[in-house]
Amino acid sequence: MRGTVFKDTGTSEHAWLFISNRDGWQRIINSGSFGLKRYSALLEEARPGEPCVAYVRRQKLFAGLGKITGGYYCDKTSEFPYRVQLEVRLDTDNGVPARSIISDLQFIKNKTNWQAYLQGGLKKIPLSDYQFIKSALMREEPDELTESGGRVSIPIDIIDTHTKAEGALLELGNLLGFDTYITADDRSKEFRGKLLSETATLQEIPEGSIPPDIKYTMRHIDVTWFKEKVPNYCIEVEHSTNITQALVRFSELRGLTTKFIIVAPAEVQDKFEREIERTLFTSIRDRVRFNSYDKLAKFLAFAREFVKEKENFLCQ
Repeated sequence: MRGTVFKDTGTSEHAWLFISNRDGWQRIINSGSFGLKRYSALLEEARPGEPCVAYVRRQKLFAGLGKITGGYYCDKTSEFPYRVQLEVRLDTDNGVPARSIISDLQFIKNKTNWQAYLQGGLKKIPLSDYQFIKSALMREEPDELTESGGRVSIPIDIIDTHTKAEGALLELGNLLGFDTYITADDRSKEFRGKLLSETATLQEIPEGSIPPDIKYTMRHIDVTWFKEKVPNYCIEVEHSTNITQALVRFSELRGLTTKFIIVAPAEVQDKFEREIERTLFTSIRDRVRFNSYDKLAKFLAFAREFVKEKENFLCQ
């Protein structure tokens, strides 16, 4: 959202929240309209010029701003016949996780059950909530300063292979204070002049950390981050392999308290969104997150910078 200007619209006393999954939002943007399968009187209340927010359901992100461009109409040829026209600019890479701002949103009354408020197709929300979400989306990057007060840039590596992604994940896990494990299948692969097994801090899965019947599956997860011998994050890198197989492995580990991450090129996200909606993966759906190679590269760069500044500040 950075660099994009959104003008406040008229004297509206409320705003609209439109909710869909990632594929749905692409269709909405392409058609310039939002539709529901079942009629809702709220659609008839929407007026041209009123501001709106886009929420991406599976990613749990506030990811766009826009406005109503045309009132309610019915299109019986559509799978979603009850419609309203709108214009939204979506930016999932810079979206705001709902969890990070729910405490400040008035329309979410029960803060512990906040996801229940973000299930329907659309909601009327206070204008103050729209303004708060807008401020969060339009946040500017903080300046990074040199001693002379000038801006500096943080070098970001390019991640474009399976091995680079695994190596980056091992380094990132180490920087974040986890014990890291690389799948037995890839220990002999090289990253930055040394074996992946040499970057990992664990050579074997800690004894007693998981039940014996799922240990085989765990050994074939690409990267696992442990904390005090407990697997906190299981991460699969899907460069060219079948993303379904990664989700099946995660399902086999559903009895653990671990969280699951898939890292892949950005163009794989559409397939991930379709697959995770299958009934087969209902038990893990809310525990799996997709992150692109670019996001991994940026996070690793900032983690390196943080550790360097921490060491300088604390004289370590």
